[in-house]
Amino acid sequence: MTLSLRGVTKTIPLGDGRQVDLLRNVDFELGPGDSVSVVGRSGSGKSSLLNILGLLDQPTGGSVELDGQSLLGLPDRKLSMIRGRHISFIFQQFHLLPRRTALENVWTPLAHIRDRALWRQRRELAARALARVGLAGKEDAVPETLSGGEQQRVAIARALVHRPRYVLADEPTGALDGETAHGVMDLLLDVTRSQRAGLVLVTHDVQHAMATDRQFRLNEGTLAPLVPEGSTR
Repeated sequence: MTLSLRGVTKTIPLGDGRQVDLLRNVDFELGPGDSVSVVGRSGSGKSSLLNILGLLDQPTGGSVELDGQSLLGLPDRKLSMIRGRHISFIFQQFHLLPRRTALENVWTPLAHIRDRALWRQRRELAARALARVGLAGKEDAVPETLSGGEQQRVAIARALVHRPRYVLADEPTGALDGETAHGVMDLLLDVTRSQRAGLVLVTHDVQHAMATDRQFRLNEGTLAPLVPEGSTR
């Protein structure tokens, strides 16, 4: 199952009659097990790209496709169902429920999927997801008792508990120190690859970007292959 953007543009109007092009004729493809990074400065269109890939926003032009079938024009309820089953998000801020345990935080996505079998297995599935990210034994811990790195691991477990096809990560290490950030990045790549989930990583860190299979730079709405500094390409 491949998630694709074909000639996607995103334009927003300004109050003075002008408009801003957030995305310009973007082509993008993400398949099972792919890992792709996108780097770019603030305001380059990264958030718009993730929102459109994650079916949270509609493009102004072009198409969003799943296995070659356009998703444009589908009812919000249908888009929400596709997103809930197949797409997960990881953010810079962990967005954990403060009064819930790690286990309860991880099984949260299962409550939004209309699958009674998954819901009945929520405790087992959440515990297994925590173990995959190295947090076995932390099931009953509440967020305030966990380090920043541990909280982001809980967020990764939450994103992967229902085995989504795609994971969209927006600066997932931005709130972490260097050593912890590297550990979280290694973990994120390992678990998405092991589950054959496609990963889109938005980051300012070129070193983290180079750990993915493909790298792009988004500049003023235009997506192009990333050429590292010092490269002769």
